[in-house]
Order: sequence, then structure tokens, then C-alpha cells
Amino acid sequence: MNSSLMSTREVAEYLNLKERKLYDMVAQQQIPCVRVSGKWLFPRELIDNWLLANRHGPKVTASDRRPGVVSGSHDPLLEWALRESGCGLAQRFESSQEGLDCFDKQQSVMTGLHLRDAEGNYNTQQIEQRFAGNPVVLLRWAQRQQGLIIPADNPQKIESLLDAVKHRFALRQSGAGSYQLLHSMLREKGVAMNLSEHAAGIFRSEQDAALAVAEGTADVSMGLATVAKQLRLGFIPLADEQFDLMIWRQEFFEDALQCFFTFCRGQEFATRAEQLGGYNLSEHLSIRYNSTV
Repeated sequence: MNSSLMSTREVAEYLNLKERKLYDMVAQQQIPCVRVSGKWLFPRELIDNWLLANRHGPKVTASDRRPGVVSGSHDPLLEWALRESGCGLAQRFESSQEGLDCFDKQQSVMTGLHLRDAEGNYNTQQIEQRFAGNPVVLLRWAQRQQGLIIPADNPQKIESLLDAVKHRFALRQSGAGSYQLLHSMLREKGVAMNLSEHAAGIFRSEQDAALAVAEGTADVSMGLATVAKQLRLGFIPLADEQFDLMIWRQEFFEDALQCFFTFCRGQEFATRAEQLGGYNLSEHLSIRYNSTV
């Protein structure tokens, strides 16, 4: 379902409804759609807005307005889009967990996260446990290639995660999604070790960790394919991870976020994502979780 227009079958799957029920809703004008050459088509953007607008629960008042700040984990494409869209939202990138804390304290309107649970799923479990009683929505930003960033000439001959942890590792702080992914993958391989023994330091961003590799103060770091590409470093893919955006639902309809999301649906954004590399946008801005309040 990569198209901005969905068929009856596609939107029925998207909403987890039977097609018969969907046709009834169309007949009763309960859902946005258009008729083209005898076929019903459903604009994805209007369907997402309709889902957000037709939720149950108490109304959010003006006193619940939040500052125009985006917190959470850093993503190169997200940082670029926030700047180039002219939406006016400020950036406060630290880590996934720190972003959740910032959001919980009502200090941000949107936060980015890529937290993997024990079953290998991303983000929804964290949100359901911590924010189920809040008017929040989780949107898929992108699927990203996460792996090992190494020098271009790979002088240590690193070929796998088990090789990497024997060398000077540029570690992230414990609240970072890449740190948690690293430890999760080691547990799955039955490896129990203190990574601090080989640590080249603790770095508060993937960019800083990768720069340590580029400067020779570290042999390897966990990071994104796009960061390795930007710094002309080597990359060993380990996982395709899900990076999502959690939003305070009322703010979704305000000018700043609407400006941002409109920009993200345009060709300039798609071109930039392709240039950066390491991104899969097939589910870009689709709803992953919508609280019941």
C-alpha cells in the first residue's frame, strides 16, 4: 500500500474491516472516498485524518497545548525535514527513553523512538504501557538499516557483531535505542559480557559515535547505514528497525505539524530519503497506535 490512494480491499485491510462493512460505510457517507471510473478510492491522508478525528474520549482543551518541540532519538531524515519544511518546530534530540521522559513531562509535542521489545517488535508496547491513558497517536516514520559502523578499510577485519565487541566500541547511553538493540542481539546470541571493558567512551548521539570511528578513537559503533554513508565509513547491516513518531493528538491538526507532514508527503522529501540511503518508506506516516482516550 505505497500509493496515496487505496483500493477498497487495501483500506479494508488497513482498518481491519470486512469489505462488505466498508461498502455500507461508503453508502452512508461515513468515510472519505472518491469514485473514479466506477471504482471507490480512498486517499490515505484523508483516512488517517478521519481516524484521528473520530476517536472517543474527553476533548483536549487549550490548557493542554504543548511547546513546539520534537524530542527523542535523532534521525538524519527527520532532522532535515523539520528544518527544510519551515514548520517552526524546535529539535531536542537525545535518546528514545529521554524523549519519552520529555514527552511525559509535557515538554514536547512529538517524540521519535526505536525501542525493540523482547518479542522483536518496536515501540507499541512501550507506548501502551506508559501512555495508554493519554490522547496520543503513533505514526511510522521509516524502517531503517541499523548495523556496525567501521572504518572504510576495516583494519580490524570486523565481520560480525561477535567480532565487533572484542574491539574499542563507541557505546551509546543506556536509554538509546541502538544501545538496547545491541544488548538485545548479544543476549539472543547467548553472549554475556561487560562492553565497558572495550568501550572507547559513551556518546550521546549516533553521529558522535560514528565520528569517533572516523577519527580513529574507536574501532566500531552501532549506527545507521545513512550515517556511515555520510561519513564515508564501512557498514555491516545487522537489523531493519522501525523508527516511529509519537504525537500529542490535538497538535496533529495544528499548523506546525500539518506543515511538517504536508512537506513529508512531497517529492522533495522522497528524493532526499533516497539520497541518504538506508530508509524504507513503504509505511511512512501510517498509524501504528491510536489511544482510546
